[in-house]
Amino acid sequence: MLTPQHRMRCSRALSLLLGLWLTSARLEAQIFSLSEQQEIELGREASKKVESDMPMLGDGDITGYVNRLGQKLVRNSHRSNLRYSFNVVNSPEINAFALPGGFIYVNRGLLEAADNESEVAGVLGHEISHVVARHSADQMKKAGIANLILGGLGAALGGRGGAVAGITKVGAELGTNAAFMKFSRDDERQADELGARNVYDAGYNPEGMVTFFEKLEHIRKSEPSKLETFFSTHPSPSERVANVSHEIRAFPRKGDLKTDDPDFHTVKSRLSRLPKPPTPKQRR
Repeated sequence: MLTPQHRMRCSRALSLLLGLWLTSARLEAQIFSLSEQQEIELGREASKKVESDMPMLGDGDITGYVNRLGQKLVRNSHRSNLRYSFNVVNSPEINAFALPGGFIYVNRGLLEAADNESEVAGVLGHEISHVVARHSADQMKKAGIANLILGGLGAALGGRGGAVAGITKVGAELGTNAAFMKFSRDDERQADELGARNVYDAGYNPEGMVTFFEKLEHIRKSEPSKLETFFSTHPSPSERVANVSHEIRAFPRKGDLKTDDPDFHTVKSRLSRLPKPPTPKQRR
């Protein structure tokens, strides 16, 4: 038999659980109905954290090239209204990632691994497509629910101003972790398919995506350390080769698709003359 004290404790525990459930439900409803402006703010705050925590390349010519290439693809994307930015992380690892609202990062190691411009375009098209489909925002929102609850951010429930404050804090807290977020298999496949179409519509040869995936499979066997982060967050290249190749076969034939550009090789040459990037261990 329960004593009055036990009943009181159980009642308090149930009240607390109910309160947490209601808070979670309200936060989830708020976070999962982010406006586009709130999505951009979430990405902007995360980008500040990324650029504070991760080494940026800081070479205007190389970053400018990546940005110009990215903007060509953006103009042919389904969310070309966003103000995308492209930056280069000074890391030897082969990786790229996108934040909500159009903040996209490419590792130096990826540029060094690519053999032509269409391969880089394929990677950027894939990351742009994560933004187009709001995959990055969805991942950060889901992660942010727990952060908001555990952090006791009552301001997040206090109307528009509180919501923005909560979103800003979530973006800042998640920041660099966005580089290691793992999307679902369906999200990755959708980003590959949208990315291939984006690259094609922008006038680039989408086969560059296929050849780059094939290259990744080779590097995985010969230099796995370069792909440690990539394979922790992406499906296997062989699976992606099959999916993208199938998608490309449905595209109307074009004879003027671009595969390469002299500017790409100028960038590659410039990269080879820069000091070597810090290894992940050196950065810790």
